Amino acid sequence: MKVHSGRFKVVSSKPLPVELDEENLPALEQGAANLKAHIDIVHRFGVPVVVCINRFPSDTPAEIDLVGKIALEAGAEAVAVSESFPRGADGGKAPAEAVRAVCRATDNHFHPLYAPDASLQDKIEAIATQVYGAGEVRYEAGVRSRLKLYERWGFRRIPVCFAKTQFSLSESQGCSTGVYSAHHGCSARVGARFVRVLCGDIMTMPGLPAEPAAVKMDVAESGQITGASW
Repeated sequence: MKVHSGRFKVVSSKPLPVELDEENLPALEQGAANLKAHIDIVHRFGVPVVVCINRFPSDTPAEIDLVGKIALEAGAEAVAVSESFPRGADGGKAPAEAVRAVCRATDNHFHPLYAPDASLQDKIEAIATQVYGAGEVRYEAGVRSRLKLYERWGFRRIPVCFAKTQFSLSESQGCSTGVYSAHHGCSARVGARFVRVLCGDIMTMPGLPAEPAAVKMDVAESGQITGASW
């Protein structure tokens, strides 16, 4: 959550900034935007929310208390602290008990965000606006025509699956409202029974980093493998 504040520079494959281990309540408060958004998203499906706070050794009591307070004020039905990191299975009992208690105390009102027979474009816009906070959905040339083609082929009732950056709720980084959800393309995955929607210029599965691990691997004449992470 501190990282979500945008105050710290985190680089892939590099050690985390040491400042993240220091108590920083303002950074937690600022970084709570994604937590609040996820609570709202789950509630939109008619499902209660239990927030599990994963406690690590550097987390202070004040930080744990603040996250719990933020979660409850955002509408979470319960908050529990997991200490599985230092205590193993015993440390995970509190979240499990919280989930059981909430399930017993609430009724199931789950509902999807769109009807199965809604158009593919309506399904896309329901997810973009209600889940990702898009104020408007724009399509690149040819996307709408392809969606209509899929419907003529008999795929109107299948769900849509968004392929987007893993870093945030928006198509870039950060948690914002009123963003534009840019759909760069779509494709029907008829075996899996969904339409994949590309949000932004991203690589889909199977994905590789800019420098795959295989580049650093080698096999000596003796058969010894070097450079492998395992």
